[in-house]
Amino acid sequence: MRVRLAWIGIIVITCVLLFLGVQVYTLWKELPPPTEGFTVAELVGDIQIKACPAKTNQFTDTGGNILCCKAALVGNACPTGQLACTLSESTTIPTCSAYVESVLDNKGADLCPPTLPNYYENGPTRGCTAGKRTTDGTAPANSADKQCKLYANEKDEQSKLDSCTNLRMLERTTCFTTNVDESKTLVGWGDLPALVSCSYKDTSSHMPRSCYSDESLYRYMENIVSRGWATKEWRSTWNPYAKTYWSSKHQKVYIDKTKSVEDLANDPIA
Repeated sequence: MRVRLAWIGIIVITCVLLFLGVQVYTLWKELPPPTEGFTVAELVGDIQIKACPAKTNQFTDTGGNILCCKAALVGNACPTGQLACTLSESTTIPTCSAYVESVLDNKGADLCPPTLPNYYENGPTRGCTAGKRTTDGTAPANSADKQCKLYANEKDEQSKLDSCTNLRMLERTTCFTTNVDESKTLVGWGDLPALVSCSYKDTSSHMPRSCYSDESLYRYMENIVSRGWATKEWRSTWNPYAKTYWSSKHQKVYIDKTKSVEDLANDPIA
């Protein structure tokens, strides 16, 4: 009899524990998720500022929110359509960190090479980096990260090998339409526009060959003409052998083998 009572007691205790476990689990599932004073989106970006961006004016609205206006304030109010961002918590107005990051990213969209997507600026100092920026967006966070510069004048932007324009051109260049194991590099010519050199190994001779991308050669020749070193009719002055420096002509002779060097005499530069 005592044994039976003991088993009954164990069964009762087990049932009670299971019941309590179910209740605790149910209550836990109904609890709201933990909240923080910031959103996940704000943690993703590298820009984290605590003051109004440059060229904006700070003011406090009737609700006590600290805001930044892109225009001059009118009676401590921001003109319609000129509100930039908020330094207070908000679900409808972008934070100033998000605002500055968006402005920088929009500027860099047409300036930065794909592998260096993060644009930064500090007055006249501008560039793009592969890594994160400082929290105010004025410089690369790590100077060792790959980066490029945006120079103040077009001549430097086209001639300097570390310019964002040249690195962007290098990255988007496809030297040949036929699939070959090509390698690309920038070649400098003093203060003249840099050229994109295209290299590969000839499958017939197993010897290395090289030429220049058409895009970079067109830019180079336009600069030569602007200096008065060549006429506007320069296309007709290239002999057949010299035309093989153009990647499109080089491909026809040495890769596709659809033309000979001599044939290029009647194959004009477009």
